[in-house]
Amino acid sequence: LSITLADFLSASFGASDVEAGSLYGAWGAALVGAGMALGPLIDAAGVRRSLLLSASLTTLSRLALATVTSRPLAIFLLLVPVSLGGALGSPVLTIAVKRAAPERARGFVFSLFYAAMNAAAFAAGTLRDVFVVGLPWAGVKPAGLRAYVALGGAVAAVEVVVVLVAVHGRPPPPGEGEGVVVGGGAAVAPTPS
Repeated sequence: LSITLADFLSASFGASDVEAGSLYGAWGAALVGAGMALGPLIDAAGVRRSLLLSASLTTLSRLALATVTSRPLAIFLLLVPVSLGGALGSPVLTIAVKRAAPERARGFVFSLFYAAMNAAAFAAGTLRDVFVVGLPWAGVKPAGLRAYVALGGAVAAVEVVVVLVAVHGRPPPPGEGEGVVVGGGAAVAPTPS
């Protein structure tokens, strides 16, 4: 969303460059603020529930953002549910990777995790261009940008299914934090941070 947000706001809602930039900054501030405020929620809800909440919020709010025509509603969606979903996303995924990876393989697993995140960031720019320039609605910028924002919601919907099927919280040994299991393996109790 970050690589297309200002353009999306301008093309879809008539925001000036200054308005779009200000909303982009407000969205960034909302992401940071929500990230700091949601730490206790993540601890209380656990990784699996937090991932489900994040992916569900992201799915619904991005699909809504891609389809609304009301500027005030778009701003609300951007600053509240889109920000909350984003603030939960990467931090909780990082926690899940840490808790699910065996300690001896954690460095390698984190390397794969960050390589996947970088590959996704690299692909995002190309996909944006495909959606804005290369698809049948080429030349109709708002339609391509809306479709690109909706794609983010669709990808988050896939995440919901993956979390439901493959991520399971397991009770860790007494006195330790939450364990996380990806797939059908044994629970891995978190190491003290």
